[in-house]
Amino acid sequence: MKNGQVPYSQAPHLTTDVTLYVDGTKGNDTNTGTQDAPFATLQAAVNSLPKDIGGHIAIIDIAGDIADTNNIRISGFYGGLLQINGEPNGSLCNVQISVSYCTAISVNYITFNIDTGAGAIVTANDCEKVGFSFCTFEGSNKSIDGILCSKQTNLGISTCTFNNLKYAINTRSSSATRGVATVSVYNCNGTGN
Repeated sequence: MKNGQVPYSQAPHLTTDVTLYVDGTKGNDTNTGTQDAPFATLQAAVNSLPKDIGGHIAIIDIAGDIADTNNIRISGFYGGLLQINGEPNGSLCNVQISVSYCTAISVNYITFNIDTGAGAIVTANDCEKVGFSFCTFEGSNKSIDGILCSKQTNLGISTCTFNNLKYAINTRSSSATRGVATVSVYNCNGTGN
């Protein structure tokens, strides 16, 4: 152990692709995340994974709506893809999500509906790749951004809707040496932004 950190070669990592399940109605955060024993919250599923994805894919499938009542933090995942899938009609999420220091994150079929708060529904910082597909970002009073992307993050957005937000997508860099965010947008729409 050096400076309180386990050396990379000793860190736990995935040895195969894995799928975890979340069900806000039938799940329990003390469960193991299997289809028969799902987690109740997205944060519990995220927290159960090792930070080193080990060159594999970690999938989190969500049944119904996201039951988290506190903002969700996804940070430090590397070496593979973390994919979060809602239901095809859009699993509802009423809390903000922060994604930082990750190699690759993909979020699909989530309907974000935030009527209070500041900043952004989703904040993505210092990530190699963050993608959103078939998601809806819904505000109510134009006080919050849909996605705030900064600090060398590559953001891909496809077939998403942004409504009633201060800015649908906001990019910024905190310093000239850190670089700026790169954003690719395809087939998106929205109103009231």
